[in-house]
Amino acid sequence: MRLVTWNLRNGAGRPLWPRLQADLQADIGFLQEADAAPHGANVLWHRVPGAPWGSAVVTTRASIRPIELPGYEGWVVGGAIDGRDRPLAVFSVHAQTGAPVGKFQQLEQMLPTPNAQRIASGAAGTAYWQNTADYV
Repeated sequence: MRLVTWNLRNGAGRPLWPRLQADLQADIGFLQEADAAPHGANVLWHRVPGAPWGSAVVTTRASIRPIELPGYEGWVVGGAIDGRDRPLAVFSVHAQTGAPVGKFQQLEQMLPTPNAQRIASGAAGTAYWQNTADYV
């Protein structure tokens, strides 16, 4: 699997992305400062609030489902790609210039590690269980 990350410099590098993608034969691209979603592939793109650009994850061979991280819109864009055994979580991260709330918050607090009870998307896993109560 080929992974490529690229900062498009507020959209100035947009003409280079198709060439990079073709030359490097990227399976997944992680783009920052993209002024619009790239065309011709499965794309997750979100604009940074108050900026003309955002971040994107581009896949060429697989579909991708969004994983939302509230409070990081445009700065962090991520999704789940279905794999053979389990989904692969991928994220394009752009460093914020301001001090975000929760700057030192651990990723596990925002997006728990997948396990037998909960998979990466947050859905119930194979070992998920739930207590029940009968209020008679």
